[in-house]
Amino acid sequence: SDNADARAAVADLYAEDTHDYARAENEFHEALARDSSNVYARSRYAMLLAGRGRTAEAVEQLTEARRSAPLSTTLKGYLGMGLHYAGRDEEALDTFHQLRSIDTALESALVGQCRIFVVVGKFEEALTTCRQLLTRRKGSDAFAQAQMAAALGRLGRLADSSKQLQQLHTQYDSASKAEQPNVAFFLATAYAGLEQTDNVFLWLDVAARGKSSRLAYLRVDPRFAVVRADPRWSQTLVTYEKAP
Repeated sequence: SDNADARAAVADLYAEDTHDYARAENEFHEALARDSSNVYARSRYAMLLAGRGRTAEAVEQLTEARRSAPLSTTLKGYLGMGLHYAGRDEEALDTFHQLRSIDTALESALVGQCRIFVVVGKFEEALTTCRQLLTRRKGSDAFAQAQMAAALGRLGRLADSSKQLQQLHTQYDSASKAEQPNVAFFLATAYAGLEQTDNVFLWLDVAARGKSSRLAYLRVDPRFAVVRADPRWSQTLVTYEKAP
């Protein structure tokens, strides 16, 4: 019970497996009470806060964690995403740019740039970064292809966008039952970028019923800003967050 790492790991399980967020937060508090410099506990607690919409607190926790591990690229990647969820996209992009100055092929930085460039409307930059990520992941990656489908569609390249979407549908059809909810989530992100609301909710429902872990940050994911006013949004959150 005095092991901070163990308590933080238990907290992660409560958050991700049973969606018992109150108990998860309590376990993170217990972990940090035992070791306030525990980077794993503080960074994962920060991401729990981000997923619950408490983004300012999340950034504070990540900033504090960096004092204990200023050279950690993993932690800086968490900070970049925390800033993104907090709506501080220019700072987030600067953070990922710094990471790529350390390692141009660092996946966390490529992922961050790939998704944020689409959100802020820098579609050509998004395509460049997403293609680099796709190459690094051997040419098949649902996340990168979903981002590219959105960027291509917003650039008016509808045939190319449709091709990416078709590849995603093929991946969904061929995926294992366990993996299908995750591919469904990426299909939802692609359709959100294309502002096809009915398709967004069709695939979000599949992802939510399948308990895709990709929905952990659904409340704050800027890619879904376009559909949050829809009455179906709150039901999607309920479907995902109720205990399995």
